[in-house]
This record gives sequence, C-alpha cells and structure tokens, in this order.
Amino acid sequence: MRLTEGELKLITQLRQDGVLENVNNHRLDPKGVILVACGDCDRFPDIYRHKRRSYRQAGKRHARLHLHCWNGGALRLVPGSPANKPGRSTAVDFQEDVLESERIKRLHTVALYVHRPCAKAANSKMGLLQQMLMLYGAKRELKKKNNKLHVACFVHIDYGTRRNKRQKSYFMSCTKFISWYALRADR
Repeated sequence: MRLTEGELKLITQLRQDGVLENVNNHRLDPKGVILVACGDCDRFPDIYRHKRRSYRQAGKRHARLHLHCWNGGALRLVPGSPANKPGRSTAVDFQEDVLESERIKRLHTVALYVHRPCAKAANSKMGLLQQMLMLYGAKRELKKKNNKLHVACFVHIDYGTRRNKRQKSYFMSCTKFISWYALRADR
C-alpha cells in the first residue's frame, strides 16, 4: 500500500496549517510512556526507534516504553470505531488495558499512534481524516476515564517507495485539528 497523491496533498496541508507538527522531545515524560500503536511489522519498528531516539536525544539513557500494539493501534480504543467488530467490547477492553498499565507501571503519559498507509484502516474504509478523528476520539475516551492522564497523539506517515523507505512521525495537535476540521466541514 502506498499513499495516494490526494493523501500527500492533505498531509502537506495539515503540516502547513500546523495540525501536524514535527515531534519535539520536550513532550516526553521522563518516567516513560505507554505507547499505543499498531503492531504493523513494516511501520512499528520505525515508531519504536523514533521514540527511543527521542529519549536518547533528551538525555535519557533508557526509554521506558510500555507497549500496547493491537492491530489498528489507537483506532481500536474508540467505541463504534469501524476498526472494531460490531457488538464486541474491544474498545472498552483495550481502554482498560491501557489504564491498568498506567496504574501498574506508574506511567502517566500515553502516546497514541495511527499510521498511514494502514491496512486495518483501509479494510475498515477509513481515510486519513477519519483516522485522525478516531485518534482524537481515543484521547477523549482515555481522558474521560482518567482526566489526570497526559495523552499525546501522533500520526506516522510512510512516504516510502520501493527505493525510498522514508517514514516520519508527527505530533497531532488535537485542538488545531478540531478547529481545522470544523472549518473544512463548513465549506
């Protein structure tokens, strides 16, 4: 799977409008992070390496990354998500697993990821904007259950071709995204 021309234009627009930002190391919790991402064998290694590298660049020798890697990642945390099978408690079970990790590991920051292209999203008929809405929804669901939890949202893009395997993670400002999306919906 590859990004379409339309997706590339959308990503460029989201970056220009400040919705997707380069990741800054100051957003890292020195105690560690609960990382919720898709376990995609072609994208997850880059996400993991990036998080570890970010900790090293911030002067931390060891990154404490507690992983939750369900197929679809943060898409699965939202009740009614097209990524979940109807009539099941997938979202609630996954939320409880993440919140249990917070209590057990005493980590109070969650990094939620979606990635593009994504087979789970494609099979669920979700485009990039719907994935970003689900990402925002996942943050809201976790914050409803624990408002002291710090939740950061990230969109990982695989720009690769067969020759160029460039991948990049972006921080998604939920506030900017919702404002941007509302303006877009008004058109």
